[in-house]
Amino acid sequence: MGELVILSSVYQPYRWLAPLLKTQLDQHWPNHPRMLVAGLTPEEAGSLPALPVTDGTLPRNWCRFMREACETLRAQGVQFCYLVPEEHPPIAPCHVQHLNETLPRWMRELNASYIGLMGWDRRRPVDRGKPVGAAYPGLHDLRTARGPRFQLHPALWSLDALIACLDLILSQPKQSPWAFENNSRKSDAALPDWVKEGCYILCGAEMSATPPTPLRRNLRGLGHFIARRFVGLVYRLPRAWRRPLWDWAQLDHFFYNGPFPLFFGGVMTKGQINPRYLRHLERDRASAAANAPLIAAIRAQMLPEQRA
Repeated sequence: MGELVILSSVYQPYRWLAPLLKTQLDQHWPNHPRMLVAGLTPEEAGSLPALPVTDGTLPRNWCRFMREACETLRAQGVQFCYLVPEEHPPIAPCHVQHLNETLPRWMRELNASYIGLMGWDRRRPVDRGKPVGAAYPGLHDLRTARGPRFQLHPALWSLDALIACLDLILSQPKQSPWAFENNSRKSDAALPDWVKEGCYILCGAEMSATPPTPLRRNLRGLGHFIARRFVGLVYRLPRAWRRPLWDWAQLDHFFYNGPFPLFFGGVMTKGQINPRYLRHLERDRASAAANAPLIAAIRAQMLPEQRA
């Protein structure tokens, strides 16, 4: 049934986003791998291709239903999956060749466990590790970074590595997505060495379907330099000042143009529609037209005071 799939973890209260993710994938990623959703009952999934939960009781254990879904995929012969949460659909044209061919090939050649699609050249500073080499343009190895960077932004995973991380978290008291990120990425996490040593992150500018011009690339580099200095300054300030300055700089809310273009903050924030996400989608006619079904659905879900 294919060794590569797209697996979407769906938080039950956000289930309205699951069909929109498929719509966005069909729009922006032609000929994408088979997509499957996890976390929903058959009734909730409806016509969506799904790996239904075995226990529909709410609230649902994210790590447990993801582990069950991964086991089903492993039995089908799947080796790699793009893990795409329901609130992070692509919002601009994807680079189909890189997603369908280049990145899976790199996974095999490097025996990689993970390649993050939210790359190191993002606005928000990140420990970028070291370049892998000319054969892998823009790809950085995170072994020398402060622990592996397994994040729940869209990423390409080895299914066995994802299962190893889920098993680790299932052995611990807290089993939420946040516990998954916080604990599996620690350098001393009880994970196989090949999982911790096979963690990579790409450069969006190198793999985007619409790469930046040389001028924009230089401006982006300058922006990254300023952002790193700004973050260093913010952490020296009193705690009460940090969040307002962080929000002012929009370090949690920005568009990232890589092979899978997305908005860092996601559709939802603190259980409500992210207004910055909607503003970005409606920034010009082309974006609004390309994402019209998503925009309409988001507006339908907004609270009355958000629509004003």
